[in-house]
Amino acid sequence: MAGTRTTESELNERGFEVSAPDRALILLFLEDIRLEGVRVDGAGAGRVARTRLGNITMLAPTVPSKPAAASKEPAQPAALFRAAEAVVEGLALKPPLQLGMGVLQVEGGAVLLRRDEKGRWYVLDRLRATADKPDMSAARGEPAASVTGTDDNLTVRIDLVRLKDGQVRFEDEAVSPPFRTTLRIPEAHVTDLNSGNPEQRSELGFEGQLGKYAGVKLRTQFQPFRERLSLHGTAEVDNLEMPPLAPYTIQQVGYTFTSGELDAEVDLAIDQGDIDGEARLVFTQLEIAADPSLQPATPPKPPPSADGQETKMERGSRGKPTIPIETALSLLRDKDNSIRLNIPISGNVDDPQFSVQDAINKALAKASRKSALTYVKYAIQPYGAILVGAEIAGRAATVIRLDPVTFNKGQSQLTEAGTDYLDKVAQVLKDRPTVTIKLCPKATEGDRQALQAEALATILVASQGGQREAGAPRGAGAESMPSPPDISDGKLKALAQARAVVVEDQLVESHGVDAGRLVICRPKIDQREDAQPRVDLEI
Repeated sequence: MAGTRTTESELNERGFEVSAPDRALILLFLEDIRLEGVRVDGAGAGRVARTRLGNITMLAPTVPSKPAAASKEPAQPAALFRAAEAVVEGLALKPPLQLGMGVLQVEGGAVLLRRDEKGRWYVLDRLRATADKPDMSAARGEPAASVTGTDDNLTVRIDLVRLKDGQVRFEDEAVSPPFRTTLRIPEAHVTDLNSGNPEQRSELGFEGQLGKYAGVKLRTQFQPFRERLSLHGTAEVDNLEMPPLAPYTIQQVGYTFTSGELDAEVDLAIDQGDIDGEARLVFTQLEIAADPSLQPATPPKPPPSADGQETKMERGSRGKPTIPIETALSLLRDKDNSIRLNIPISGNVDDPQFSVQDAINKALAKASRKSALTYVKYAIQPYGAILVGAEIAGRAATVIRLDPVTFNKGQSQLTEAGTDYLDKVAQVLKDRPTVTIKLCPKATEGDRQALQAEALATILVASQGGQREAGAPRGAGAESMPSPPDISDGKLKALAQARAVVVEDQLVESHGVDAGRLVICRPKIDQREDAQPRVDLEI
């Protein structure tokens, strides 16, 4: 082009640094810079065929961090990002402020994500403090170029970022015990980054290893330069050991993982900050244990029922009971001791109260309990199952109560309907080998009346037989009709106990259920007028 002069050269530079105004934070440090095939024309445009950057440090405090007492490593600034080398192919600068790169390849990149005991993120808090201070000085003492007074903003376009042999180290001191893990990434890529086009979709993908044995895959499209975050992607995790995650479950729900592995598939979409996703989880050999130090000292008591014994509170009612997590997990375990859950994830990243960790924990608890109840309802249909709030041994608790096994008044024999129902209950016990069922028998005032009528009939038959033997005319003695015999509470409870034994025998002898999985409760008398003779089944 006329009037344009082109110059080609190479450039080597060492020790380039950009720090925050207070010099407490190194924003960028490059130990070595080598530019190959530099071409500059008189119009202010330039191009570098290849740029080599050696020993890169980004976002590191200038004061060395204090090493842990047991650490043998020397004190040194721990950077948010370090890399052994980066190579840029096809670096181009066009006026007024357009920077383009063909391929940016980073070797040996390492990211450190560290949270202290107060929940503050290492280095990032310092970075926020300097965000409103655009003045940055170079370590060599030269004043930084000022962009104040211009509406021009630098736009950056990168066609492809490729990462090799990278890792992300995560350290969280805000939980007890502290959690630490490392994600190793042999190769990752990001495509089509363009700060000048916020609607441009970029793609991020990698496969890595979390800890020693867990595999991680991520594929997502995102718009990093939109004013509000937007993305859509999938993630997979295989063979993730659960016990190391115990600090988070202890903190949130008071339980710890003692064993188990997790396989997970997550679909997640974020549109202008709104989250919509689903996690499909498979837990294998999962075992949990309560942490006594985090259990409530005095659990709230549910309101009393009409008979003063139990209160039914289905989900969504005033009490909002929840199934104990141990019960839910027992119902969800299949014959291979695996648990499968589908968990919806929702929220808004702009909500100051939103936490990804809290969202997942709450969704996990809700899904496990909902899935457990759904399974039981499906397995025993057309019979039902409800949540029941009860006070057990002075503690507020919640159980799953199945439809009861009902009996005719005054009888302990199973009806045909009762036998068919127990077939379904037995199948639940076979499908879920860790589930136990309580058999809680209830006698009623209707039983008392039926037993009285039966006893009275027996007396009358005996009395009439004696009169006929003595030659008395038929009907004589009607004016001396005997009173109904008294049926004690002890007889009613004995009848209720016999019913529980019949149910237990049916499950054990006809279906092979282990008797150790059936627990018979103390028999009770339900004095409500409409009460039905029954054996309640509680999981």
